[in-house]
Amino acid sequence: MGGVAAGASSVSRKSSRSLVFCDFLKIGIPIIPGVYTQGGQSCYDGQSGGLRDRLWVLDFARFAALTGISLRARSVMFSDAGQPIFSELIHAFESLPSSHSGIAMVIRQACPQSGLPARVEFQCSPATLVHIQNVISHIHTLEDAAWIILSSSAMALPDVWPYLDVENALVLRVDVTDSLLCDTPTQAMQVFQRMGHVSVQQRRVFTGDTADASVARLSGYDTTRYWGATSELHKEAAYLKGPQLLKKQAEAERSVRKNPTSLVAAESLRVLSDPRLHELAGRMVRLEGRWLKRGLVEHFTRLGLTTDDTPWDGRLTSLIALERAYNDNPESEHPNLISALWDYSWRPLLSALDGAADMDLNDYDAVKEKIFTAHEPRAARPLLQFFRALHQQGWSELRESGEYTRATFNRRVAALRELGFSRAQLQQLDGSTESRIDAGVVIPMQRVLQVGRLTELPKWFTPVDVETWTPFDPSVRRAVGAVVGPVPLPVQQLRTTPTPVELPNDEEIAAFFAPVEPEGVPPTPDLPRFDRRCQLMATDAVFAPAARHAEPSQLGLDFSGPDHSAIRPYDPEAPFALAIGRVRAAQVGEALASGTSRTLVDGTEFVPPVAKILPLPLRDSAYAQHRS
Repeated sequence: MGGVAAGASSVSRKSSRSLVFCDFLKIGIPIIPGVYTQGGQSCYDGQSGGLRDRLWVLDFARFAALTGISLRARSVMFSDAGQPIFSELIHAFESLPSSHSGIAMVIRQACPQSGLPARVEFQCSPATLVHIQNVISHIHTLEDAAWIILSSSAMALPDVWPYLDVENALVLRVDVTDSLLCDTPTQAMQVFQRMGHVSVQQRRVFTGDTADASVARLSGYDTTRYWGATSELHKEAAYLKGPQLLKKQAEAERSVRKNPTSLVAAESLRVLSDPRLHELAGRMVRLEGRWLKRGLVEHFTRLGLTTDDTPWDGRLTSLIALERAYNDNPESEHPNLISALWDYSWRPLLSALDGAADMDLNDYDAVKEKIFTAHEPRAARPLLQFFRALHQQGWSELRESGEYTRATFNRRVAALRELGFSRAQLQQLDGSTESRIDAGVVIPMQRVLQVGRLTELPKWFTPVDVETWTPFDPSVRRAVGAVVGPVPLPVQQLRTTPTPVELPNDEEIAAFFAPVEPEGVPPTPDLPRFDRRCQLMATDAVFAPAARHAEPSQLGLDFSGPDHSAIRPYDPEAPFALAIGRVRAAQVGEALASGTSRTLVDGTEFVPPVAKILPLPLRDSAYAQHRS
């Protein structure tokens, strides 16, 4: 672990090593317009419906029927027959299991205000997927980060992936991360507290005073500070990495207690409890630059990668092309594109921290001597008076008091900074004794800024070859000898061909439903029970839903359960009650297909709901032939 030395101006920044990595990536993949969009074709093509401001409107119900995605309804009403009618269907965030972490996934409707099409959004930390921890990483390009997320998402959603336009995937947010490495955790806390008062130009520190509820919740974290919390271009966040790692370790311990046989949970706990990792994270002040799409568009033009006439179009493929062009250019100022993004976010804030290591605000005699040594008495007296007022009243109160004009105030601050005070020290003063004590703490800030950034990974860190890295499904993970590895089978090969179900005969069915009551207990009525319904609707069998044709008005309104007309695979270890549930499910499917009432195997009367659904062919099963 080395430091970034203060290089001379003749040394090119391109040759310096950078460990800035991508810690978060949000990708939106448009859904291919087709049978799951309302109206089929647009009014511009001769047919009405389907487009809203030239954006396809997604039919959530039909898309969910094709892919098996679960939905939520904001409004539920009931018809005269008592059937539920669901409207305003939406999709909530889901966590897709992948490798050692989860991928947040949500389906979004087309938005005319932002111009974004109907899409599936994926967001996660690529470092967490690969390394389990995101304290340090070697993912230094957005191309590698995108490959990690897309390959993991494709394995987690094999039924959804064919309906996505991956070539036109959009990049909605990019987080670039680096850290200041201090000598001790105490020094890291001091650096963090001093940074929490810095405001430079448009980068205003967030104080929690806002009417936006989604932004106000950010003020509840004592170990995190935000700059530009309401910005639509880029936001900055600084936090202590040690407490966050302890929180993740506690979550891993709870996961192991809940699933003691889970190899994934055990491996995560092993990595997150590494004492070397905790020692490194405890001395870290993490600095993140969170870039949104608008900010990326402007900064790429600022870097000369695009022009005002031909800005970045927001697609992932064009972003990778721009990144390759910047990284391969020997005249580029920074080692890679994400380093350029991070430097633009944090250079103004870090420059405000730079100051002499021996400057103590509370040593009045030393400050007076420095002022009169550097200035003539005529200029030194008003500067010393300004320092006294700033020391007693604080930065904000003196700045807003009107005692000094804005130009005079800035000129006096610049003079104090020339003496060795940092802007962060001066802004830390708020008129209280505690602030004077904290601001007077001597922190070797110059050394922290110069040698505090990592330039090489620790020797105990094992990098992953991103070129050959492939995700795995944690549900099929197994132990291979003394190590843990994935089963080398793709998700598609894990599916088996369905086989006919062996159904019980009439005697077995009658014996199963025969009431058996213990002595001394009054008999209970033979009614459908909750546990039977659970066994019927939540089975262990895996089957593909059959395609059904329905009117658009009826899409999403048939909530009688899964389509039981398809043949399910035979499970020899299934309980007998599950077999009875399958018999009942087959009868429900026949009644739905024929549209007539029927007495089911458990004695209940089933009346199919009124729905304009075309009849399906009856299942050719042994029990159906027996009934005929």
